[in-house]
Amino acid sequence: ASWISYSALIPLLDISTIATDGLAVSLVRSHLARVLFEISLETTDKTQRSEIIKNAKEHLSFANNLMETSSDEVDNVCTAAYYRACATLARVKDDPQEFFSMMLKFLAYTQLEKLHDNEKIQMAMELGISALIGETIYNFGELLQHPLLGCLKGTATEWLGALMTAFSQGNIDQYVEVVSHLNLPPNHALLINKQLLDQKIAILSLIELVFSKPADDRIISFDMISKASRLPAEEVELLVMKAQSLGLIRGVIDQVSRTVSVTWVQPRILNLDQISSMNQRLKIWINNVKNSLLLMENQTTPELIE
Repeated sequence: ASWISYSALIPLLDISTIATDGLAVSLVRSHLARVLFEISLETTDKTQRSEIIKNAKEHLSFANNLMETSSDEVDNVCTAAYYRACATLARVKDDPQEFFSMMLKFLAYTQLEKLHDNEKIQMAMELGISALIGETIYNFGELLQHPLLGCLKGTATEWLGALMTAFSQGNIDQYVEVVSHLNLPPNHALLINKQLLDQKIAILSLIELVFSKPADDRIISFDMISKASRLPAEEVELLVMKAQSLGLIRGVIDQVSRTVSVTWVQPRILNLDQISSMNQRLKIWINNVKNSLLLMENQTTPELIE
């Protein structure tokens, strides 16, 4: 979009003659909105930038209305174009969480083979970074399992996949290892948000610790959390409270015994290693149930049976 001037697009803004079909007009409006949003990102004049964004939002709103009121079935192409424009608007607003959400919706309606390789690599990078710096994004499983992430293999940004895997597993050692080898410019989003990343990996290490415990044995000491998160013991309570405020866990903090009794943890998409670990815990639970049943049967007297 960098070579398209705003003035060159002005004649295209009245697109009533392009098509009379509502969904076709919606598709064009969505594409125009995205192009205008991209131009606004490169426009330094505040007044002009504001005008471009306002115009783009009108196109986007119009496209949405056409899809919602259409009597025909909305095809994937129209829906994908709309969500991609919404994702570009999220970039304009500097909202990584909204960008992440809209791009996942765009990908749900898009055939990857129809995108250029460079375009897929750029999307994978932008999605990965937005997931990492999104303040409330703590579930990386869906993106890690998406074929788009495979586009990073063999590229200069292959490290991004490893970094996201570290977050998904709450693996602080891998996080430190990957970050120590990065050579990023000072204004890179990951460096600007380094404090947030440190907090997120600490919280995710707590979540992983909870998942590693049987459901009936989730009273966890501050010392265990401190060891897992690499945080001083005096910061553990704040870490747990932050995880609770984000809706990632529920439980009770006992300040006297310095423990946390976790009653619920947010469901998430697991990788194969995590599924294997859960499978082992399930086998142990089944064995415990069997042993309890046998114990009850052996202790049951004939009188009780009668």
